[in-house]
Amino acid sequence: QAAMLDDAMGTVCATLGYDTALLTVNMTIDYLGTARKGDTIKAVASVFREGKNLIHVTSELSRGGEPTARAQCNVLVSGKPADYISGIDP
Repeated sequence: QAAMLDDAMGTVCATLGYDTALLTVNMTIDYLGTARKGDTIKAVASVFREGKNLIHVTSELSRGGEPTARAQCNVLVSGKPADYISGIDP
């Protein structure tokens, strides 16, 4: 569920039109229910607050209308080209 929440929040940030890399600084997750293999999960994310350097984002996963997880994160507007990450050695 953590990866789905992170993807949903990253996707909503991608719609904001920044041409620089956006980096997740931290993420907090509350697990509220279960999700099993084969379940249909709905993800909803929204920008809670957009500052000069940080974007605060929230997301929720639900199964059949019942929440399974909630998350919030802060995303750094790095100011570096979006492709600079590809040059970092693993």
